[in-house]
Amino acid sequence: MKRLRVPALATLFLLTTACARHPSATSTGPVFRVRVATVLPLPITRTVTIPGQVTREHTALLASREGGFITLSPVTAGSHVRRGTLLAVVGQAGARARLAQARDQSVAAQLNLKEAEKQEQRYRALYREGAVSTHEYEEIHRRYEIARAQARAARAGWTAAQANLSYARIRAPFPGLVARRFLHEGSFAAPGAPLLLLVGGASEVRTAVAHSLYRMLRIGESVTVSVDQRTYEARIIRMVGAQNPATETHEVRLLLPATDPQPAYGALATVDFPVGHRSAPGIPRSALIRRAGLLGVFLVSPKGRIFFQPVRPTPQTRGSEITIAAGLQPGDQVVLHPRAHLENGTRIIPVPLHA
Repeated sequence: MKRLRVPALATLFLLTTACARHPSATSTGPVFRVRVATVLPLPITRTVTIPGQVTREHTALLASREGGFITLSPVTAGSHVRRGTLLAVVGQAGARARLAQARDQSVAAQLNLKEAEKQEQRYRALYREGAVSTHEYEEIHRRYEIARAQARAARAGWTAAQANLSYARIRAPFPGLVARRFLHEGSFAAPGAPLLLLVGGASEVRTAVAHSLYRMLRIGESVTVSVDQRTYEARIIRMVGAQNPATETHEVRLLLPATDPQPAYGALATVDFPVGHRSAPGIPRSALIRRAGLLGVFLVSPKGRIFFQPVRPTPQTRGSEITIAAGLQPGDQVVLHPRAHLENGTRIIPVPLHA
């Protein structure tokens, strides 16, 4: 494993500090007894990191069915709403006018039907007595059937107009968060134009994986998800078998734990999918120290001196131990609980951890 090289400015800073603040870099300087630990190989899980995005269990893009001017939109992006909360009123004036027109047409059609029905009954009686011809009766009966059809159509139009009036008042279909608002009060919304994006339910992460990785995953498997520098243990809840022909990937959905606060909707995430096991150098967490803005350890040289070695930890830990991705090798010795007086080149007497 390759060592990480200290940037030139950081090295100069550390060496200058060691020479100026502590004479231990010389052969006559003080010698300190410090506890050390040997770097040992630790088993860790091999992972593949895939980008993803935070979403919600329920997502609804609310739109206007009939269209019209937005006369009331009391919610804004970021508002938390309950089920049935009024979100917007679109084209209500036009919907009311069409309802009144449909009601009048239905009343007129009913009156015409009553008149046609009376006339049909009268001609039926006359036809049975032979007072009118078959042609005359059939013509009256045809007018009656037309009046019935017109009455049914008018009644259906009235029902549709009532429904359209209810569609003008857009309400939340489930409790959730208004994630986005596309139009504002006073704007004209075309039929089908999106108005609001409502999200609710548990937080999820959606990602797309290659087919080779998809075959290794299982429903219910736990994976590590990172969002805004926070780590979550998520669970695979859905795997779409159909492959996206454009990207040649499969969609995978992960359920995040119910934490407070929840990750922001739409936030970018990284998902670490396990694909096997390997070993990596492991050290006690107490050996880590930050010097000149760099995270590292004091590495013990064969000549009994210590030198700052930058390291890059892996995301995986085992209790008080941490695994290192780069900077150390098994068999190295590192200083535990390094004190502030320790500098580059300080001579030490190593005391084993379990001595």
